[in-house]
Amino acid sequence: MDEYICQRIVVMITLHNSLHLSKLLFLNDLYELILPIHGDILCIGTTSEVNRNDYMAILRWFSEIYEPTIYGKRRILVLPYDSGSLSCSNDLEAYCDEGPHASIALVYFNVVEYDDMKECLNLLVPFLTRGSVLAFSGMSRDDDIGQLMAVKEVFGFGGFSLQRWHFSINDCYIVI
Repeated sequence: MDEYICQRIVVMITLHNSLHLSKLLFLNDLYELILPIHGDILCIGTTSEVNRNDYMAILRWFSEIYEPTIYGKRRILVLPYDSGSLSCSNDLEAYCDEGPHASIALVYFNVVEYDDMKECLNLLVPFLTRGSVLAFSGMSRDDDIGQLMAVKEVFGFGGFSLQRWHFSINDCYIVI
């Protein structure tokens, strides 16, 4: 990262201290992965209004840094999640109905329940393209196996590798 980006990260950490530095760096690395990929960005499962605002601000900030001259910026959607209520899948259905032509570059999941995760993945599959990134918070924790089981059931483990992010044992991602 260049000096300007490092300075901006310090500012963002100061302004949005509820988001940990490791999460900020993880989102930065994910954004760099999707630079050549066309499509929207979805964050599914941020649990509080503060976290939703943090994620939205940081992803929009990365958009301004990495893609300042791109006409027609990426759509960035942050969808709430209440455990066991399938609330995120209702919002996803609305997204899918609204833009059947859309493609998705990045999906960041913070969804723990197996049924919710599977429903979300099934809705998203038609919108993913080669190079799309699915990122997961907490997939490596023993008490959060819902994400892993849903991914295994929807995609299988034969066509990609589940990659652990190097600064955190709990954050993983898949490049389709």
